[in-house]
Amino acid sequence: MPALTLTEAANELRISVRRLSEIVKRHPYYYPNGNRKLFTHDNLASIRNALLEEKLNNEGRHNVTIHAGPSPSAALTRHWPCSRRERDELDQNGRSSDKNSGSAFPLSSTSLLV
Repeated sequence: MPALTLTEAANELRISVRRLSEIVKRHPYYYPNGNRKLFTHDNLASIRNALLEEKLNNEGRHNVTIHAGPSPSAALTRHWPCSRRERDELDQNGRSSDKNSGSAFPLSSTSLLV
């Protein structure tokens, strides 16, 4: 029974090489040959069993995040326009081009009479 390389073992398990590398860090079922990791079919069976145990242990757990609301500094952040309509309503200086925006001077380039 020939030994399998990391790539061959990943193909056998039908997972990516990167994922197998992460799994092997937690479950070191392999034997080293220089700087290579080699796997037997027994090693792959042990990895499958370890992954199955992990899955069974984690089934009842859910990642829950409790959100207490916005932070005090959130009120200080500037609202950036997200939609195309909001972006179109802003002029080049970031000011609203709405006539009812409370601006003291018109935003158009009209000359002022002195």
